[in-house]
Amino acid sequence: MRNLKDVRTFRIMDKDIAEFAQKINGSGRYETIPFIPTTANQQIAHGELNALLAQVNNLACESPVYDVLKGHFLDFLESNHQRIEDYKENPGRLFQFFGGKLYGLCCADYRPAEQRAEVLRERIKTVPQLWADGLLPYLENLEPDKLKGVLNGLKQAHRTAEYTMPKIDNAFQGIPESQKRDIPNVFE
Repeated sequence: MRNLKDVRTFRIMDKDIAEFAQKINGSGRYETIPFIPTTANQQIAHGELNALLAQVNNLACESPVYDVLKGHFLDFLESNHQRIEDYKENPGRLFQFFGGKLYGLCCADYRPAEQRAEVLRERIKTVPQLWADGLLPYLENLEPDKLKGVLNGLKQAHRTAEYTMPKIDNAFQGIPESQKRDIPNVFE
């Protein structure tokens, strides 16, 4: 028989881990707030990650099923240490993610146009901060091959924007023209 307390504990842990992942991936309820890898934000993220790892390590497992879940939680959390650090070495990823989000909102997301347009506008507002705090501070210390990665990330985001631009009218049908006109400002 399942211990309902254990079920609840593991479900809460799963929810907390998912919330953390959404925060550092800029998804779910954080989709308008991308993770900007400043030193302070990385320290906060590592602190949250370490707290989650400690909680998972302290989970008591009374069944093999919970042992498997605990192992998955640990593997997933451990992989996020590198993800947080990777932004320093590959800051161009920030713009690759932005391009992917842009494409998704315009071409693959089935939510109402008003909702997608609002997410896009909010995400666009973060571009100057992504540039100033997520990219520029890391450029001078990057190796040449990593600088190529930044250029490739920016090129990919630019190509995505060029591809997506002509689709704006169709992607955001039904919203007021004034709101539609605000969206292309993203691509400038």
